[in-house]
Amino acid sequence: MSVTSHFLLEFDKQLNQIHNLNYSTTEKFKHDKVFVHSEELLFIIDGVILNKTELLQNSNSKNWEEFILNTYVNNNTTFFTQMRGSFWGVVIDKKNGNVLAYSDHIGTKQLFFASNEDSLVISTNSYKLTRHLKGHKSLKPTLNEQGAYFVLDHGYTIEDMTVVSEISRLIPGHYFIKTEKKEEVKQYYRLKKAVKAISDEEAIEGMDKRFQAAVRRAFEKDKEYGYRHLVAISGGLDTRMTCYVAHEMGYTDQMNITFSQTNCLDETIAKKIASDLKHEWIFKSLDNGIFLKDLDRTTELTGGNINYFGIAHGTSLLNHLDFKNFGSLHSGQFGNTVVGTFSGQKTLNDPFVLADIIPSPNCAQYQLKLDYQDQEIYKSYNRCMIAMNSGLLPTQMKSESVSPFYDLEFWEYCINIPSEQREHHRLYRMWINKKYPGAAEYIWEQTRTPLNSKRNIKINGNCYSLKQLSGIFLRKIVGRFSSVQKVGIGSKNHMNPIEYWFSTNPDLVNFYENYVKEHIRLLDPNPELKKYVESMSVNGKPSDYAKVLTLLSATKMISV
Repeated sequence: MSVTSHFLLEFDKQLNQIHNLNYSTTEKFKHDKVFVHSEELLFIIDGVILNKTELLQNSNSKNWEEFILNTYVNNNTTFFTQMRGSFWGVVIDKKNGNVLAYSDHIGTKQLFFASNEDSLVISTNSYKLTRHLKGHKSLKPTLNEQGAYFVLDHGYTIEDMTVVSEISRLIPGHYFIKTEKKEEVKQYYRLKKAVKAISDEEAIEGMDKRFQAAVRRAFEKDKEYGYRHLVAISGGLDTRMTCYVAHEMGYTDQMNITFSQTNCLDETIAKKIASDLKHEWIFKSLDNGIFLKDLDRTTELTGGNINYFGIAHGTSLLNHLDFKNFGSLHSGQFGNTVVGTFSGQKTLNDPFVLADIIPSPNCAQYQLKLDYQDQEIYKSYNRCMIAMNSGLLPTQMKSESVSPFYDLEFWEYCINIPSEQREHHRLYRMWINKKYPGAAEYIWEQTRTPLNSKRNIKINGNCYSLKQLSGIFLRKIVGRFSSVQKVGIGSKNHMNPIEYWFSTNPDLVNFYENYVKEHIRLLDPNPELKKYVESMSVNGKPSDYAKVLTLLSATKMISV
């Protein structure tokens, strides 16, 4: 059985020493990693450091371990801030019992911790941390009702919240430190907006320069280790840009991968692009929603802190891949939100309260722990860095996952372009058409027409194709009597049509009903929550069913 990445450490505060250490890591990018376990020091860096070569070239160190340890000696709390990539680290000074734990600037690597007067437990996996605490003398795990309601009504927990009351998530851009006097979580990086007026032309040039630099860093790292490039591709713009720009820059030895419902645009567009670029291509069908039965195994990755539906579909492909000859999985993570903004909302830059984003009364009264400039910054942290980054977990068990869109310099540049230029994919489309006209020739699944089509019509800032407008018209005029009414997740033409699967696959319905029937009793200690889940399990939509299953599996993790 191949080695997977995992870390769990328990520190005994009374004895001031490590009580338990369980650490394993893959061979991927092994020379980027550091492991020192001496009489005086435990020092771990795990992940992939995309600017390692640059850092070494600007130093007098003989190798990476020497460089990073020297940097730590000179600045033993924030020495890691100059690194770029996807990483986490832990340092324990055994002489004084000081503990430091951190992850990269945008939290692509998750860290969790539980602490009381006796013990400090840190782990990269909240499921395994929860199971460890079940055998702990004084940190027994209990269900966090607030976290449970966030999963049910919002789809994921936010900030440092998890579904286990005793466990906290390390918020992106923060580090945890324990000294003899105190424990605290401190911020070392914050994504900020200082928007300045800029022309479209200047913005496109600045974006393209930084995007190519990000692509170069990530793909050169594969070449450094002699790996082939593994690149996801779909019918959207984000993975297309990663794939196409890398190809134009000379990184042509790509294996492209796609997972979706058979014959939907995500498959057909991806297949066409991969074929035209003469890449190898692997497709995994999501037909019938069979992967949704892989519930508990998905919870072993997520700890139940996010709707398992969005993790399980990718896992159904990645579980079948042999990563031996491939480097990082290159994705288009965050592209739509970094370049295109989250939506066309006019309130995106305004002050807000949580109820503006999460109207659910179960969540809206939660008091945010951090200050956010506006909704875009809030969503950048909680929707992107926390929720969407959870989608990296299946890959991280076997390898690494990177995206040029979340390169720090690229993201910081884009977020300071006025949102009026970025919204509705306006600047995004201009960038592709101007710099990569070949990529614009392919259909964009959102409009169902090529990106360079002159027939798209703009209405209230949104761009529609004639096909879209005719479908909208028919649904509104003909209504329920029209066969075109079923769209989105109710149509088999969607990438992952959960409503269609539940309406056509009795086996999936039986799995759902039996799982709820068997595990709803685990919520007996929380009667109001149980009542809410029972109502949701009967009266909700299939998209709600997935959230019910997520919570019940998490409750099983805690209780059984």
